[in-house]
Amino acid sequence: MYESVRTGRGILAFSEDLIRDHGAFWPKHIDAYRLCTYDAACTSEPIQIAVQGTEDCVLRLRTELNSSLGECVTHVYRGLRRNGKHLLDIFVRGVSKASGLQWLAEHHQIPMNDTVAFGGSPPDACMLSPVGLGVAMGNAGPEVRAAATMVAPTNDEDGVAVIREQLLEQGLMGSVGPAGPAG
Repeated sequence: MYESVRTGRGILAFSEDLIRDHGAFWPKHIDAYRLCTYDAACTSEPIQIAVQGTEDCVLRLRTELNSSLGECVTHVYRGLRRNGKHLLDIFVRGVSKASGLQWLAEHHQIPMNDTVAFGGSPPDACMLSPVGLGVAMGNAGPEVRAAATMVAPTNDEDGVAVIREQLLEQGLMGSVGPAGPAG
């Protein structure tokens, strides 16, 4: 098990060669360091697993998951990716970006109506509806856009920064600096 130095995302790989291959498609993950052995990673309790493969393989796995583990897991088919592989995200049932955001808001005693969430991929759609302002990125697909209150410019156009600046100018968002919320 490796972890990306730049993103913190875990990468399960059998060898360092696979990390290099992975980095060819996602350069931000190329600088990775070993977290634990493959055996240790397989005995931990994952909350998300991403599977890449041919369309047939990924869709067959989705069908098998529905029939054998449908009560325990949920999944999001993400389609064809830049690397030519199809992607399926598998989650423990009840775990989602929405449940994480809900927990975080409760932990900090912030009403969900006072939160903003940005999203661009199918797993993000569930967290855009329960917040005060759900923002789909301009490069998001129709499912994500439908769940959002508004659409920001694309990632390449700094969409999050554009919307954040608008909210600050309208007095709808407190200022946030490098050290966190302003005093």
